[in-house]
Amino acid sequence: MALSFATFGTSVLTARIVPAMYLVLFVLAAYFLVRRQYGVVPASIAVSLIATFPLLYGNGKSELGEVPALFWFVLGLGSLYALEKSNYKSVRAAVLTGLFLGLSFAAKFTFMLIVPAVAIVLVLRFKTLRAELTPKALGAGIIGFLLPVLLWLFLQFGPGDSLATTLSFFANPYGYGGEALGAGILANLVRFVTETTPFYFLAIFAPWVVSVLLRRRSVTTSELFALIFSVFVVL
Repeated sequence: MALSFATFGTSVLTARIVPAMYLVLFVLAAYFLVRRQYGVVPASIAVSLIATFPLLYGNGKSELGEVPALFWFVLGLGSLYALEKSNYKSVRAAVLTGLFLGLSFAAKFTFMLIVPAVAIVLVLRFKTLRAELTPKALGAGIIGFLLPVLLWLFLQFGPGDSLATTLSFFANPYGYGGEALGAGILANLVRFVTETTPFYFLAIFAPWVVSVLLRRRSVTTSELFALIFSVFVVL
Protein backbone atom coordinates (compact mmCIF):
# COMPACT_ATOMS: atom_id res chain seq x y z
CA MET A 1 0.00 0.00 0.00
CA ALA A 2 2.80 2.40 0.91
CA LEU A 3 4.59 1.56 -2.34
CA SER A 4 1.41 2.23 -4.31
CA PHE A 5 0.97 5.62 -2.64
CA ALA A 6 4.64 6.50 -3.13
CA THR A 7 4.51 5.55 -6.82
CA PHE A 8 1.09 6.76 -7.97
CA GLY A 9 0.09 9.29 -5.31
CA THR A 10 -2.43 9.12 -2.47
CA SER A 11 -5.98 8.47 -3.67
CA VAL A 12 -8.81 5.97 -3.38
CA LEU A 13 -7.85 4.51 -6.76
CA THR A 14 -4.22 3.89 -5.80
CA ALA A 15 -5.42 2.31 -2.55
CA ARG A 16 -7.88 0.03 -4.37
CA ILE A 17 -5.22 -1.11 -6.84
CA VAL A 18 -3.52 -3.15 -4.11
CA PRO A 19 -6.41 -5.45 -3.04
CA ALA A 20 -7.51 -5.84 -6.67
CA MET A 21 -3.98 -6.90 -7.59
CA TYR A 22 -3.86 -9.42 -4.76
CA LEU A 23 -7.23 -10.87 -5.77
CA VAL A 24 -6.01 -11.55 -9.30
CA LEU A 25 -2.61 -12.85 -8.14
CA PHE A 26 -4.22 -15.22 -5.62
CA VAL A 27 -6.57 -16.75 -8.21
CA LEU A 28 -3.73 -17.14 -10.72
CA ALA A 29 -1.45 -18.70 -8.09
CA ALA A 30 -4.20 -21.15 -7.10
CA TYR A 31 -4.77 -22.11 -10.74
CA PHE A 32 -1.10 -22.81 -11.45
CA LEU A 33 -0.66 -24.71 -8.18
CA VAL A 34 -3.53 -27.11 -8.91
CA ARG A 35 -2.62 -27.40 -12.60
CA ARG A 36 0.94 -28.34 -11.72
CA GLN A 37 -0.20 -31.11 -9.40
CA TYR A 38 -3.39 -32.40 -11.01
CA GLY A 39 -3.85 -30.94 -14.50
CA VAL A 40 -5.84 -28.30 -16.38
CA VAL A 41 -9.37 -29.58 -15.70
CA PRO A 42 -9.03 -29.81 -11.88
CA ALA A 43 -7.33 -26.40 -11.89
CA SER A 44 -10.18 -24.86 -13.88
CA ILE A 45 -12.76 -26.38 -11.53
CA ALA A 46 -10.82 -25.17 -8.48
CA VAL A 47 -10.62 -21.61 -9.78
CA SER A 48 -14.34 -21.67 -10.64
CA LEU A 49 -15.16 -22.67 -7.07
CA ILE A 50 -12.89 -19.94 -5.71
CA ALA A 51 -14.39 -17.33 -8.03
CA THR A 52 -17.93 -18.12 -6.85
CA PHE A 53 -17.07 -17.92 -3.12
CA PRO A 54 -18.61 -14.65 -1.81
CA LEU A 55 -16.13 -13.99 0.99
CA LEU A 56 -13.30 -13.79 -1.54
CA TYR A 57 -14.74 -10.45 -2.62
CA GLY A 58 -16.05 -9.36 0.78
CA ASN A 59 -12.57 -9.57 2.27
CA GLY A 60 -10.59 -9.22 -0.93
CA LYS A 61 -11.86 -5.80 -2.03
CA SER A 62 -11.11 -4.26 1.37
CA GLU A 63 -7.74 -3.30 2.85
CA LEU A 64 -7.54 -6.56 4.80
CA GLY A 65 -4.89 -9.25 5.09
CA GLU A 66 -6.83 -12.40 4.21
CA VAL A 67 -6.32 -12.49 0.44
CA PRO A 68 -2.69 -11.29 0.52
CA ALA A 69 -2.01 -13.96 3.13
CA LEU A 70 -3.70 -16.56 0.92
CA PHE A 71 -1.60 -15.48 -2.05
CA TRP A 72 1.65 -15.98 -0.15
CA PHE A 73 0.28 -19.21 1.36
CA VAL A 74 -0.45 -20.67 -2.09
CA LEU A 75 3.04 -19.71 -3.27
CA GLY A 76 4.34 -21.50 -0.18
CA LEU A 77 2.36 -24.60 -1.13
CA GLY A 78 3.86 -24.50 -4.62
CA SER A 79 7.38 -24.24 -3.21
CA LEU A 80 6.65 -27.06 -0.77
CA TYR A 81 5.51 -29.21 -3.69
CA ALA A 82 8.77 -28.41 -5.51
CA LEU A 83 10.69 -29.32 -2.37
CA GLU A 84 8.83 -32.63 -2.16
CA LYS A 85 9.57 -33.39 -5.82
CA SER A 86 13.27 -32.87 -5.10
CA ASN A 87 13.03 -35.49 -2.33
CA TYR A 88 13.36 -32.63 0.18
CA LYS A 89 16.88 -31.78 -0.93
CA SER A 90 16.42 -28.50 -2.83
CA VAL A 91 17.74 -25.62 -0.72
CA ARG A 92 16.14 -23.09 -3.08
CA ALA A 93 12.70 -24.67 -2.75
CA ALA A 94 13.15 -24.92 1.03
CA VAL A 95 14.05 -21.26 1.50
CA LEU A 96 11.18 -20.15 -0.77
CA THR A 97 8.75 -22.34 1.16
CA GLY A 98 9.84 -20.77 4.41
CA LEU A 99 9.86 -17.24 2.98
CA PHE A 100 6.38 -17.44 1.43
CA LEU A 101 4.85 -19.07 4.52
CA GLY A 102 6.56 -16.45 6.69
CA LEU A 103 5.07 -13.65 4.57
CA SER A 104 1.68 -15.34 4.90
CA PHE A 105 2.14 -15.58 8.68
CA ALA A 106 2.95 -11.86 8.85
CA ALA A 107 0.12 -10.77 6.53
CA LYS A 108 -2.76 -11.99 8.69
CA PHE A 109 -2.95 -13.06 12.32
CA THR A 110 -5.04 -16.16 11.53
CA PHE A 111 -2.12 -17.60 9.59
CA MET A 112 -0.23 -18.19 12.82
CA LEU A 113 -1.94 -21.57 12.46
CA ILE A 114 0.77 -22.39 9.93
CA VAL A 115 3.04 -23.34 12.84
CA PRO A 116 0.88 -26.12 14.39
CA ALA A 117 -0.07 -27.33 10.88
CA VAL A 118 3.63 -27.72 10.03
CA ALA A 119 4.19 -29.56 13.32
CA ILE A 120 1.46 -32.10 12.51
CA VAL A 121 2.80 -32.62 8.98
CA LEU A 122 6.25 -33.27 10.46
CA VAL A 123 4.74 -35.96 12.68
CA LEU A 124 2.65 -37.58 9.93
CA ARG A 125 5.51 -37.59 7.40
CA PHE A 126 8.25 -38.22 9.97
CA LYS A 127 9.70 -41.36 8.39
CA THR A 128 9.97 -39.80 4.93
CA LEU A 129 11.34 -36.51 6.18
CA ARG A 130 13.87 -38.15 8.49
CA ALA A 131 15.21 -40.17 5.56
CA GLU A 132 15.17 -37.46 2.87
CA LEU A 133 15.15 -33.93 4.37
CA THR A 134 18.72 -32.64 4.49
CA PRO A 135 19.92 -30.40 7.38
CA LYS A 136 20.85 -27.71 4.84
CA ALA A 137 17.33 -27.64 3.38
CA LEU A 138 15.76 -27.66 6.84
CA GLY A 139 17.95 -24.76 7.96
CA ALA A 140 17.22 -22.81 4.78
CA GLY A 141 13.48 -23.25 5.31
CA ILE A 142 13.64 -22.06 8.92
CA ILE A 143 15.74 -19.02 8.02
CA GLY A 144 13.40 -18.15 5.12
CA PHE A 145 10.43 -18.31 7.49
CA LEU A 146 12.03 -16.29 10.28
CA LEU A 147 13.15 -13.37 8.10
CA PRO A 148 9.67 -11.89 7.42
CA VAL A 149 8.29 -13.00 10.79
CA LEU A 150 11.03 -11.29 12.79
CA LEU A 151 10.67 -8.14 10.68
CA TRP A 152 6.90 -8.24 11.30
CA LEU A 153 7.43 -8.62 15.06
CA PHE A 154 9.80 -5.66 15.07
CA LEU A 155 7.38 -3.43 13.14
CA GLN A 156 4.09 -4.61 14.63
CA PHE A 157 4.58 -4.83 18.39
CA GLY A 158 5.44 -2.12 20.90
CA PRO A 159 6.82 -2.21 24.47
CA GLY A 160 3.35 -2.71 26.01
CA ASP A 161 2.48 -5.77 23.93
CA SER A 162 2.95 -9.28 25.27
CA LEU A 163 2.81 -12.78 23.81
CA ALA A 164 0.15 -13.81 26.35
CA THR A 165 -2.16 -10.94 25.36
CA THR A 166 -1.61 -11.61 21.67
CA LEU A 167 -2.41 -15.32 21.93
CA SER A 168 -5.41 -14.61 24.15
CA PHE A 169 -6.84 -12.27 21.52
CA PHE A 170 -6.17 -14.84 18.80
CA ALA A 171 -7.96 -17.61 20.74
CA ASN A 172 -10.98 -15.46 21.63
CA PRO A 173 -11.05 -12.25 19.51
CA TYR A 174 -14.61 -11.31 20.49
CA GLY A 175 -13.95 -11.56 24.22
CA TYR A 176 -16.55 -14.22 24.96
CA GLY A 177 -16.59 -15.44 28.55
CA GLY A 178 -18.12 -18.45 30.29
CA GLU A 179 -21.46 -19.49 28.80
CA ALA A 180 -21.21 -16.88 26.04
CA LEU A 181 -18.22 -18.71 24.55
CA GLY A 182 -20.16 -21.99 24.27
CA ALA A 183 -23.18 -20.16 22.87
CA GLY A 184 -20.99 -18.44 20.29
CA ILE A 185 -19.50 -21.76 19.16
CA LEU A 186 -22.96 -23.32 18.90
CA ALA A 187 -24.29 -20.36 16.93
CA ASN A 188 -21.40 -20.63 14.48
CA LEU A 189 -22.01 -24.36 14.02
CA VAL A 190 -25.67 -23.69 13.23
CA ARG A 191 -24.62 -21.13 10.60
CA PHE A 192 -23.01 -23.94 8.57
CA VAL A 193 -26.48 -25.27 7.75
CA THR A 194 -28.59 -22.10 7.95
CA GLU A 195 -26.59 -19.44 6.09
CA THR A 196 -25.64 -19.53 2.43
CA THR A 197 -21.92 -18.74 2.55
CA PRO A 198 -20.99 -21.04 5.46
CA PHE A 199 -23.06 -23.83 3.92
CA TYR A 200 -21.41 -23.30 0.54
CA PHE A 201 -18.02 -23.50 2.22
CA LEU A 202 -19.03 -26.73 3.99
CA ALA A 203 -20.28 -28.20 0.69
CA ILE A 204 -16.84 -27.57 -0.85
CA PHE A 205 -14.75 -28.48 2.18
CA ALA A 206 -16.38 -31.79 3.19
CA PRO A 207 -15.75 -33.60 -0.14
CA TRP A 208 -12.11 -32.47 -0.01
CA VAL A 209 -11.68 -34.04 3.44
CA VAL A 210 -13.28 -37.29 2.25
CA SER A 211 -11.14 -37.26 -0.90
CA VAL A 212 -7.91 -36.90 1.08
CA LEU A 213 -8.94 -39.75 3.38
CA LEU A 214 -9.62 -41.98 0.37
CA ARG A 215 -6.36 -40.99 -1.38
CA ARG A 216 -4.23 -40.80 1.77
CA ARG A 217 -1.29 -42.77 0.35
CA SER A 218 -1.05 -40.60 -2.76
CA VAL A 219 -1.73 -37.21 -1.17
CA THR A 220 1.16 -34.78 -1.58
CA THR A 221 2.73 -33.15 1.45
CA SER A 222 1.58 -29.72 0.22
CA GLU A 223 -2.05 -30.83 -0.03
CA LEU A 224 -1.87 -32.53 3.37
CA PHE A 225 -0.46 -29.35 4.87
CA ALA A 226 -3.16 -27.23 3.22
CA LEU A 227 -5.90 -29.51 4.57
CA ILE A 228 -4.56 -29.54 8.12
CA PHE A 229 -4.19 -25.77 8.09
CA SER A 230 -7.76 -25.43 6.77
CA VAL A 231 -9.12 -27.70 9.50
CA PHE A 232 -7.43 -25.49 12.11
CA VAL A 233 -9.00 -22.40 10.55
CA VAL A 234 -12.46 -23.99 10.63
CA LEU A 235 -12.01 -24.92 14.29
